Amino acid sequence: MLDWLSGLLRNRSASIVPAALGVALAVCLLALLGVFIRQSAANMTERAALGISPDWQVQMVGTTDTSAAEAAAKTIAGFKNLAIVDYADVISLSSTKDGTTQTTGVAKALGLSPAFTDEFPNQLRLLSGSLSGVLLSQQTAANLHAAPGDMVTIARLGQPSLDIKIDGVVELPNADQLFQMVSATPQAALTAPPDNVILFPQSQWLDGFQSQLENLPQTAHRQIHVAIDHAVLPNNPTEAFITSQEMANNLSAKLSGSGVIVNNLAARLDGVRQDSLFARVLFLFLGMPGAIIAILLTAMIVLSTADRRRREIALLQMRGADRSQILKMLSIEA
Repeated sequence: MLDWLSGLLRNRSASIVPAALGVALAVCLLALLGVFIRQSAANMTERAALGISPDWQVQMVGTTDTSAAEAAAKTIAGFKNLAIVDYADVISLSSTKDGTTQTTGVAKALGLSPAFTDEFPNQLRLLSGSLSGVLLSQQTAANLHAAPGDMVTIARLGQPSLDIKIDGVVELPNADQLFQMVSATPQAALTAPPDNVILFPQSQWLDGFQSQLENLPQTAHRQIHVAIDHAVLPNNPTEAFITSQEMANNLSAKLSGSGVIVNNLAARLDGVRQDSLFARVLFLFLGMPGAIIAILLTAMIVLSTADRRRREIALLQMRGADRSQILKMLSIEA
């Protein structure tokens, strides 16, 4: 067998080397294509998850006590952090400046827990003033002609008006997500985010709106915003989508009906997995022709030596070689 192999390398290298290179080209092309598709899917998953803040929004139902819900969220594998956000409807906001009074329509008053700006920095972007204190959204500040240091009057539901000094103006990059309608039915209609928003530290919000939260639950509610560690998600968008759904369902079971979860992460991954499947098909269509050409060229090189192989097989049979020996010799070249 060793003599046969050395003879092949000395006398048949002109045919063996091109055939081996053709096989190597086809295998490497398919392997690199698979690696590229897998890496692209992983990048799509990472980028999609990176833009989510928060991953889950848990709206409390029938209670304002979040201690049990917070404890349940912290037991979920991959839990990273959470923050409390309170929402309240207000009749209007008004500001008097240079002898003129500007008044908005219905507005939203948000109460942010101390950890919110640190844990979810993508939700607020400071434009002027300071992030500590009472903040106005950019559109609201424009409507009221207000700036940091100005006074704004809040017309509350069922309570006297409240005068507040503004400490800063911010932009809300993810307002659609921050103010989305949380419902037990996934088919709930989408709503546009409010034009007028004022944001309070949670302790200050409770001073002004706790009575509304407790007595008028249809106009005020409390949410827990949860972030999970994206490192626990698989690289494939489809598998990551399934994992995020399973984690949210686990938390939903632990809440026992005291909270409704909006899975922002799964919603984003649901769209990305469709893009990933399309990209995989596209890459296969682009790469497969090259692999097929390499396979065909290799087959042509191998088939071109068919007559020589028949003669060699005949000579081996004349010298007493049986079928198993002939197959072993031919397999060495393969």
